[in-house]
Parts: sequence; structure tokens; C-alpha cells
Amino acid sequence: MAKSNPPSPSRIKNVILAFFFSISTVTFYSVICVLLSYAVLDFISPHPGISFAQNKEDLSDFQIVRDEAQATFFAPLGDANFQSKGGRVPNSEIPWDPSTNKGARALQLLSKRRFPLIRSPDLPMGWQGMTPPPNLTWPSPSAIQAHAGNVSKPLQGGQLYGHPSGTDGGSTAYPWSSLPRHTWDPASANFTSTSLRRIQWQGFQDRTLWDTAHMMVVTRERQEWVTRAFSHAWEGYKKYAWGFDEVKPLTNRGVNTFAGWGATIMQCLDTLLIMNMTREYNYARTHVRAVDWSSAVTVAVTADTKHAVRSSPPLNILELVVRYLGALLSAYDLSGDPLMLSKAEELATWILPAFGTQTGIPMENYVIGSNPVGSPTGPTHLAAAYGFILEFTRLSQVTRKDYYINIAQRASEFLSSDKFDSTTRLGTLLPNKLDPENTRNLAGVYNLGHQSKTYYEYLLKQQMLLISNTPGAYDSFALAVDSMHQFLSQKIQLQPNSEALTIFGEQDNTGGQPVYKPSLSQESCSSAAFIGLGSRVLGRQKDLDNALQVSDTCLWAYDANPTGLASEALLLDPSQSDRWGQVESENTTSNSLAGKPMPGVKIEKPQFFAGPNTIEAVFYMWRLTGERRWQDKGWEMFTSWVQECITDTGFAELENASYLSEAALNDSQGAYVLAETFKYYYLLFSDPNYISLDEYVFNTASHPFRMPINSSTAKSLWEGPQEAIDSEFNPPPENQLKSHQTLNLGNNGSWGTALQQWSWTGK
Repeated sequence: MAKSNPPSPSRIKNVILAFFFSISTVTFYSVICVLLSYAVLDFISPHPGISFAQNKEDLSDFQIVRDEAQATFFAPLGDANFQSKGGRVPNSEIPWDPSTNKGARALQLLSKRRFPLIRSPDLPMGWQGMTPPPNLTWPSPSAIQAHAGNVSKPLQGGQLYGHPSGTDGGSTAYPWSSLPRHTWDPASANFTSTSLRRIQWQGFQDRTLWDTAHMMVVTRERQEWVTRAFSHAWEGYKKYAWGFDEVKPLTNRGVNTFAGWGATIMQCLDTLLIMNMTREYNYARTHVRAVDWSSAVTVAVTADTKHAVRSSPPLNILELVVRYLGALLSAYDLSGDPLMLSKAEELATWILPAFGTQTGIPMENYVIGSNPVGSPTGPTHLAAAYGFILEFTRLSQVTRKDYYINIAQRASEFLSSDKFDSTTRLGTLLPNKLDPENTRNLAGVYNLGHQSKTYYEYLLKQQMLLISNTPGAYDSFALAVDSMHQFLSQKIQLQPNSEALTIFGEQDNTGGQPVYKPSLSQESCSSAAFIGLGSRVLGRQKDLDNALQVSDTCLWAYDANPTGLASEALLLDPSQSDRWGQVESENTTSNSLAGKPMPGVKIEKPQFFAGPNTIEAVFYMWRLTGERRWQDKGWEMFTSWVQECITDTGFAELENASYLSEAALNDSQGAYVLAETFKYYYLLFSDPNYISLDEYVFNTASHPFRMPINSSTAKSLWEGPQEAIDSEFNPPPENQLKSHQTLNLGNNGSWGTALQQWSWTGK
């Protein structure tokens, strides 16, 4: 038998190459097929292969598995006492478990297919997935009745102390011109020659110091989820409650909770601009143009505007200024839209008579169109007594009129006078409620809740807005913070051998001897934001350390509940720390007791309202320190909130954040949810130089005001009005009532929204 020749080396090489080529080809086409199948499934469903189960699932043991590429990023966060459950952060690509009812629901409602977040050629200046507001039905002009028992125009100039229908029967001029003049003259101020200390972490100036390609992807994905969640809630409001103050997210109905001026629209103006939703902003501005400030609207909870009723209720002056005037000024700063400044001046003119009291402190509850005629202010909350100084300062800056700041400064100077020297006063703090006509008795409740914190916050922020860097400009704020540390701050150790929790509690000296209440309220959590901000302005590291500790404590309140959401108010009692021996023997985690009350903690308010307080603190800590853990914690908060509270229309309140599987939802979604909470989540995952804290000062309702300094990054976020939107959503010409154009500030309008005009029919 003939011997066969062995294969040549070149032939062996060719065989090997052919083998590897065939394997590579098969692999390549397999990958293509898999990718195509996923693309088809994604087109069919936002979460392929997922259907809703009929039974309620117990999610208490659920943890999302992360891919290895993210393992180094999702490391345990901070001190062990403040770790999240499992010590990891939800995936940024698929944040919720699609195999659970709650996770699948969130993924469906916020799917990329529903909100692709790409520009559409059919929707200039708008996102795909967004729809116009509904077409409005306007009443017949002949059915509209004249104003009764109210004024139709705001008082102007020297008429602010009285008007023809006033109690004096005449037109008594109030001598505003004789008020003490503030030393700052906005017409001649030169802010370019001064500057403040740098506020944001300096490393943000060099992206290589804090960002990587991987983190850019993660942060972008997180922000996109936030944007889609906001879009979901905004679309629900537009569909079911456009023009009303708020939407009820379970029953899908509109409700008026303040004045019927469309609180959600008004307060979201700057949020829409910040999120680059300029088309939505243009829809909103048609509503803003129409609002008649002289007319409030009450209505039964309904989607039918024809049931609106005209009313003249007392309106809270703090809400009027910080939420409405503040929103308009912020929208103007971000857009340069003259309509916003026009409506801001118009609203301010309606508000100013409230300041015509004996002391200059405004009446807290003020009926639009009325006048106090030099009467006493009466008991008022501290926040209302000072929560206008920032807005009126900014209004003077942008209008170049010192008129507004002079009026506000009169009240400010009264509060800082020696009239408030009292043996019952706690340091330089003031009680939550005071009587400007009885300033020697300052016994009361002292805390940093919503009734008081704006006062301390604005001691700092007004000086920042004025670019003050002179000696003594911030003394009042610094002394107030020192008093907070002395009388309100406390460290409480609930668990043996653990780091203490830092809180701003409550002092009550109503009975003479001060009694301390170790409370942890979500309202007080936002104090960490302005104290941390002040630490940068003043160069006080101890204040920043305190702000970081308070922020960590507020995050602990989120981790302490199985829902991952914080109860609105807790009472801490370290005397029960001995119970931890029993707890640890049960092999439960250090910060969650599987639904049992935590030793040393009493839940005072179990609800979760989705307020901005803690996420505001988290946002500030991120911008002040550049530590990634703050972004991670914010992402945890956001994903827990969406999972537990999302509805077909928006985000409902949670009745009890300490329950998981059967937690009930309340049929309420405050305007602040869209206007404030979403804003901070969005900015937390934005470029840190966008809406920089070195260029903007946020008011107490989360509306950013531009500081009057030269900026290379601040720019207009608005591309201009759209004529087609204006013509479609302005009222018909016959409903553009000339008699309601109350001020000639360069813009037609104030003819009344559809809801207001229906309320004027008397039906």
C-alpha cells in the first residue's frame, strides 16, 4: 500500500483559518439575530415577555442583580450605618425588576417606546411622545358677569394704602415714598467687580477629575428615566386637569387647592425650561398670559370646567410670593421671555397692599384686592414674615426699580430691630409664630420646618443675590446657624456601637422652661442644603460637616423603611437602645426590622408626600463635595419612589411608608412634585456646571434666580414663542376681554383662563 504524504504546513494553516473563519461567521450572525429579536420585542412591548400577574407579590426580599460591568460602580456607599439595602444601587439601564408587578408597571409606563426622548420633525421644539393640551371650551362672552364685591384693577403708585371702595370712603395715599431707602440702588449697581467664594466643588471645572466614559453613560441613563417619569406625570396632568391647580392621580380629575390659577402649570415653568421642553413651555405660557390675578376659583373635584365658582378667599402670602412670583421670575431669568416679567410685575402689584400694615410685615392671609389700611399684621408665621425678600430683591434687579426692594426692606428692618430683644428668645432664632405687635414675648415653638426655615434661608440668599462680600453682610445668618447648633441640633445614637444620627429637632419654651423634642421631619431636611451652601459662602467647614451629617440622617430615614421611602416625621428616643440586643439576635439588618418598629423610633407621620426636602439636600451635597455617593443615593430614592407610587396618571402619595406589600396610595399629587422634586432629581444627574450654584440662587420653592454676574455658561433656554400654539390655545377673540387687561406692561392678556371665565358666568 502506497504511503500517503503528510499534509503540508500551508494546508494545515488554511484549514485552521477556515475553521476559525466559519466559527466567527456563525457567531457574528448569531449576535445579529439576537439583537434583531430584542429590537422586535422592544417594538412590540416596552418589556419583552412580561405580563402582569393577577396576584399581589411580596417584594420584601427582592434585590436586582447587576451586571459585572457595573460591579465596581455599585459599591457599598459611605458608612455601614447609612448603606442601602444590600449595599448596592439599582441598575441604570433597567432599574426595576420586570418579573414583579410593580417593576413591570413602572417599566411599561416609562418605556422608551412611549417616551423616546428624541426630537420629532413633526414637533418642533418638542419631544416625541408628548401631546398638546386638550382643546378648551370657552363660555359665551354674553354670559360673563361683572366682578362683584372686588376690584377689577390693582392699586398703583400712591394708592396702595386705600382705594375708592375702601373703609375710608376715599382715596388715601400711602406715603411709600417716605420709607427708608435701602442703600443699594439697582439702577447704578455694578456687580461685575465683585464676586463670592466658589460654591461648587472646584473639581467640576476639570471633567477628567470626576467623570469617566462609563459614568457618563450611567448618569445619562438615570437622567433619561427622570425625564420620562416627569413626562408621564406632566402628560397625565395635561390630559385630565389642564388649567386646574393639580390632578388627582388615582381618579384622574382636576382639583383646585389654592386659587385655581393652574398651580402645576405656573410652578413648572422653569422646570420645563431646565428639562429642554420648550414646546411644553410654550403651551404653558398661553395659560400664564390668560390668568387674571384678581379672581380666584373654587370648584368641586371634577373634570368639567363649567362647575367652577368665583371666590375671594384669603390667600397665603408666602405661597403667593415664593411659588407664583418666584416661578415667574425664574422663568424670566432662564428664558428672557418678556411675558414672564410682565406677569410677575402684574402679580406683585396685586400683592403689595398686603404690606401696608403698621410694621410693614405683610398680612399672612391676604384677600387679593383688599387693603389692610395701616392695620396690625396680627399673628403670623416666621416664614411669611420674611419669605418675600429674595423675590422682591430679584424683581427690583430685573426691572431696575428700587420700589419693590424698599417695601420688602421695611419689613426686614423691623424684624432685625431691637424690638425683638427678649429673655424668652433662643439665641438669634425666632419662634415659628410671632406677633409683630407684641415682640417682647418670644416664647413658642422653635424648629426648622416649613413655617420658619425660609427666614433663615433668606438671611443668606438675599446677600448672595446682592453679591455681598462686605464685612458683616452675613453676620445675621452666621449667628442664626450658631443658635441652631446650640438649641436645635442633637446627635442621637439609636444603635449601640454605631455612628450617631444628627438632627435639627424642636424646642418649645411656651411653658417657660425649654423642652426639647428629638424629631426628624422631612421638612427639616432641606436645612442641610442652605447650611451647606452657607458654609461655602462663609468658609465655615464645621457647617458643611454638619450639613453632611444631617443629610446622611435624612437618607437613613429612607433606608429605615422597607419601601425605601421616608416617613414624613419620626420621633427618636435613644433610651430604648437596649432593645437592639434582641433585634440583633433575630438576624435582621441594622437599619430595617422587617416591618417592626425600630427600637427608639416612633413614627409620628407615616405618610410619604414625595416632597423635595431630602433630594434637595442630596443635590446640594453632590454639588458642594463632588462625592458620587450622593448621586447614587438620589438614584435609590428615585427608583423606590417610582416603584411604590406610580399610577396611570402620575405619582400618588403613600399612606404609610413603613408598609410594603399592601401600602395604600392617597389620591393626591402636589404641584411641588413636578415643580420641585423632579427638578432636583433632573439636576442631580445633569452636568454639574448646568444651573450652577455659582451662578444661580434657588428660592425656597426651588425656583432658580440668576445672580447678576457675568457668566460664560448661563444662556437663554428658550427659542421663542410659536405662533401656531398661541393662536390655537389663546381664547377666541371674543373672549379676549379688554376690561381684564389690568396693566399695560407690553403684553396683552389677563383676560382670564377658561376656568376663570366659566366661574364668571355664575353657573
